[in-house]
Amino acid sequence: MLACVMLVVLWLVAFPTNPLGRALRRLLVDLPAERLGGVTPGKAAFYCALGTAGAILFWLFESEGLRLFSLMAPDLIVWFTMFDVSVFLDVFLLTVAVAARARVRIVAVALVGQVQQVSSRIVAKVAGRDRRPPRSRTTRTNSPPSDDGEPAGYGFAMA
Repeated sequence: MLACVMLVVLWLVAFPTNPLGRALRRLLVDLPAERLGGVTPGKAAFYCALGTAGAILFWLFESEGLRLFSLMAPDLIVWFTMFDVSVFLDVFLLTVAVAARARVRIVAVALVGQVQQVSSRIVAKVAGRDRRPPRSRTTRTNSPPSDDGEPAGYGFAMA
């Protein structure tokens, strides 16, 4: 096998303009370069996640995990190549952004509540300094009832 690879590399280096050299270059250099140029970060992330899932299944279930993964992987690859992987990444990033926004909103509401509480305490202290001390209430003393013998309430009417 090593001899065949060495022969192909030697042929590519020695005879690049030969029809066989051009065919080998097209097959071994140009086509893989074109395919690798079409790999997006989303596709790379998907294949890394797929490889990680396969390794986890192998670690958990050993040979049964590999059988399960070998049944699952082709369908997943076809499904993800049928749809664009970047759409799924966009949905994931949008979900993360919405969740982060909700957390920021909760923190902002809590922060505003704390600021209002502190400011109301400061205003109460400042307003307390400017006030005069409270006055004591004056109590009315009722005059003792008259002993005229007239019923109360008719005294002014008869006079």
